[in-house]
Amino acid sequence: GGKIWGGGAGGAAGGGAPLRAGGRERVRTAVWGGVEGAGGVGGGCRVGWPDGSVRWLYGRGQAVVGPDGTVDRLIGVNADVTDVRSQSLEAAADAARMAGLVAVAQALGGAETVEQILEVVTGRGVAVLGAQGGVLALNEPDGATVRSLVASYFEEQVVAQVAVLPCTHPLPMVHAAVTATPWYLQDRDAAERAFPGAASIYAQAQTEAS
Repeated sequence: GGKIWGGGAGGAAGGGAPLRAGGRERVRTAVWGGVEGAGGVGGGCRVGWPDGSVRWLYGRGQAVVGPDGTVDRLIGVNADVTDVRSQSLEAAADAARMAGLVAVAQALGGAETVEQILEVVTGRGVAVLGAQGGVLALNEPDGATVRSLVASYFEEQVVAQVAVLPCTHPLPMVHAAVTATPWYLQDRDAAERAFPGAASIYAQAQTEAS
């Protein structure tokens, strides 16, 4: 399914696809390094596709030496590695996130008061998840309500509205506090599908994920 592009020494890399900023010089250096050393060529670059997308290519090539001992041409292949590269970056990000969550768990193990727990959750926890703020939801002794401690950018009206909520209130944090069920809702649409009654408070809080 791949394409092999041929051309004289110094020909265009990527089958003529336009290279992105900084890529052209790297490719030129690699190509001429292969020509001058009569050896192999390898490297990656970003190219612009006709549909406007930007893809990552990785090329491997070899200089072909003619009868007179000079390099006649380069042959090789360019592979679109965009998806593989994205997966690798996501895996690295997941590993870093997991290490951060382990650090959060260790810090929580040393927290002795509600305030210390809140500090960990809204400090390290928020940083690891890339959130703008955090809420610590706690079951009240009466078993009927959930108390929320907020440390974020929320306006006072929103903070007051979620300070004490019935344990049946349709919010992920309330459900998590009551049932110990973890929730990760990647956007507001997902949150409102799972908790239809949360639409109003999500809009007021300008929350995009939960």
